[in-house]
Amino acid sequence: MSTWRTLSDINVNEKKEDREGAHGKKFDYLSWTWAIAAVKDAGMDLDWEILPDVHYPSGTMEVRMNVKINGKSHVMWLAVTNNRNQPIKHPEADAINKARMRCLVKGIAVHGLGFYIYAGEDLPLSSPHELYEDFRNRVAAGQYEAGIWYMSQT
Repeated sequence: MSTWRTLSDINVNEKKEDREGAHGKKFDYLSWTWAIAAVKDAGMDLDWEILPDVHYPSGTMEVRMNVKINGKSHVMWLAVTNNRNQPIKHPEADAINKARMRCLVKGIAVHGLGFYIYAGEDLPLSSPHELYEDFRNRVAAGQYEAGIWYMSQT
């Protein structure tokens, strides 16, 4: 079974936590400890590499990470934000560390674990028909990044 199929079949709904972002909007996330354990419990090799940070003229920054599972790598990035999901100007070490660990979880999600959380879904899509319909709806809504991602999958 493929890495994507194995990890995307894991229902993470009971492990999701939420936090309130700007304007009262809720954001779901997974604990980095739980995400790492889930990948390891699935019998997969997991490794990650912190890539150079990106610093913007506004004083905000973005962290980047290369996440490798079973020999396949995906690079992911994430802005350093506060607890309301707003960018932090001149972030301190603690905020950078938290962003890196959230970026790691996001990188794991690109391999399949909890990917639907980032798509704003409550339940994982499991059948090819559901995936195709989700793809069509996202492209129709102008979410071209999602379409490009879907096209890159086998």
